[in-house]
Amino acid sequence: HNVDGIKVFLEAVNAMGNQRNILLFSMVKEKNYEKVIELLSSRVLWDQVIVTRVKGERGLESNELLQLFLRDLSPQMGGCCRMIDDNLEALEYAKSVKGNGTVFCTGSLYLVGELRKIVKGNHND
Repeated sequence: HNVDGIKVFLEAVNAMGNQRNILLFSMVKEKNYEKVIELLSSRVLWDQVIVTRVKGERGLESNELLQLFLRDLSPQMGGCCRMIDDNLEALEYAKSVKGNGTVFCTGSLYLVGELRKIVKGNHND
């Protein structure tokens, strides 16, 4: 959820050497999201980037995040970018396209918390 954390995250993703990397991402307004997206866009080959929205007024609009990824992803660093506002739909889509790859969820601890509720079956809370 911060620049230093994203750098460590990217080192771990690259060390895994996955064949297919799917990124599910969202952030809140107070964080340095432009720098985070710049790092994410340049240091890992993403087959898909899916942006979603953290619930509440702190969450950034998905469209703003999508535009930053589209601006920063170099042609050799990424495949498709997609915006899905609903976290459950975004997670289901990510799982449907991952094949033998891995879905990485990062950017906001709030997003991880929301996804954790979904996985545990408490997404109506």
